[in-house]
Amino acid sequence: MCHLGYKLQISGLVQGVGFRPLVFELASELGLHGEVKNDGFGVEIILACTKEECENFIYKLKEKLPPLARIDSIDITEQTTTNYTHFSIGTSLQNAKTTPMLSDFALCKECKKEFFDEKNPRFLYPFITCTHCGPRFSIIKNLPYDRCNTTMEALKMCEFCKSEYEDPKNRRFHAQPISCPQCKIDVFLKNKKGEILAQDDEAFKTCAKLLKQGKILAIKGMGGFHLMCDAFNLEAIKELRLRKNRPKKPFALMCRDASDAKELCFVDEEEEKLLGSILAPIVILKAKKAFSLIAPDVDKLGIMLAYTPLHLLLFRYFDGVLVATSANLSGESIIKDEDNLLKKLGNVFDFYLDYAREIHNPSDDSIAQVINGKTMFLRTSRGLNPTYLEIKSDKKGVFLALGSELKNEFVIFYENKLLISPYIGDLKSIDVHERFFKLLEFFKQNYDLKFDAILCDKHPHFSYAKEFEERIKISHHYAHFCAAYFEYEENFAKDEKALAFICDGTGYGEDGKIWGGEVFVGNLKEYERIAHFENFTLINSDIKNIQNLALSLIFHYDLEDKAKDFLAKIPKIKL
Repeated sequence: MCHLGYKLQISGLVQGVGFRPLVFELASELGLHGEVKNDGFGVEIILACTKEECENFIYKLKEKLPPLARIDSIDITEQTTTNYTHFSIGTSLQNAKTTPMLSDFALCKECKKEFFDEKNPRFLYPFITCTHCGPRFSIIKNLPYDRCNTTMEALKMCEFCKSEYEDPKNRRFHAQPISCPQCKIDVFLKNKKGEILAQDDEAFKTCAKLLKQGKILAIKGMGGFHLMCDAFNLEAIKELRLRKNRPKKPFALMCRDASDAKELCFVDEEEEKLLGSILAPIVILKAKKAFSLIAPDVDKLGIMLAYTPLHLLLFRYFDGVLVATSANLSGESIIKDEDNLLKKLGNVFDFYLDYAREIHNPSDDSIAQVINGKTMFLRTSRGLNPTYLEIKSDKKGVFLALGSELKNEFVIFYENKLLISPYIGDLKSIDVHERFFKLLEFFKQNYDLKFDAILCDKHPHFSYAKEFEERIKISHHYAHFCAAYFEYEENFAKDEKALAFICDGTGYGEDGKIWGGEVFVGNLKEYERIAHFENFTLINSDIKNIQNLALSLIFHYDLEDKAKDFLAKIPKIKL
């Protein structure tokens, strides 16, 4: 017998985020019959119900979305349905080409509560997680996102975890990184010879003691190792700067919680919300006093809160604040494995904390700042990228935008989606250059992509772009214009021209000269350069040295008399 019903095709971030358990729970609560399953484009829901019941279901679904889920579109089709007697989760119809690959996320509130609950089976377990939080991108080797395609494959699931994993009413239903003390991920504290000094809980206790003694530790986090030391031990910070050859660049800090962050910085409501969010980025905050060794010559600090249960367990035994800077050689990618850590940074740290789950894809901490109540991201990686944006477009094909040479991220357009890569780094480094192509190949293989066109910067000397034969070259500042226009395109009539001020650094211009400080009138098809900052000569062709930029302008405009106090601070041999 057939009944009237509805089919809902939902696209967005709806796989691997606890979406199907929510649908199951909500349909059961409302007494609706049917089924839900993953398909190659998102989630398909069949409901045997009236129009009013369907509308009520959708309203409540949007209202109760899991933390990591995002609905981009819902296509509703009225149809006849089979004689469903209950609601169930059906067999998934996976298509690796379209399954979104999510980033890694901070510990959720539910898991954090269980972590500190002495009666919970995962009390103080450093890898507690569920479908609402934890690692994703860092452990994925292949799509679809199943445990056998992640670095959890080598770790056998115990019966307790298996019961939760298979229970659609449990928030750990199909949580691929699930584990517990019965099938635990081992943690090791080692010396620079790779010898195990302590394991599991004892490893954390010993780490805390070593940090209090002023030692520098490499500690494996979600997407790679951090170099850590006691933020209030001045000698330890001096030693870290000396060993890492980082005399001036600010260090990020990790605090146990927001109250510790407030001891160091002024934190408003929006900043506190961002610090404790599922993204848990490094947040740039106004410092309450100068911290000359942590952040020389600036009045701000970059602070993140402990965002994994591993970090929370460390802070259970360490009372204080930690310097937490990426473990890497200057200009290179964050280190994700023990061999490279010992090879490249063996002379920087004293001991290291490792664990028995491989990081397949490294990722850096995201960085953000709240300006006038709005969050602005300065680096988009852990918690944010990779990400997917569905767009309405009649364009057919697969296109790759290579991104800039500095602070690189690439973007792929396919099937009306924009796939934005994580932060990769500065491609002048051979190590980062290799990471760029390795990550690009990773996405190409998993989504079976062949590019119809490659978009790149017009600069003739960017080596990474030369490895692609057919390229559409776009000038640096027009690319910025197009990005901003695209973001606000809904505010314009079709092909309407906009006035734009592009003040981002320098870039290769249409005339082969260095451009910077540009004023354009244009749209996504064409533009006219109507004004720009006056050209001046750079010292050593160096745009990074702020003092040299100031000198260039002083000499260009004959301002030596007005700038005599500034010039007096500069050694005469340099002048």
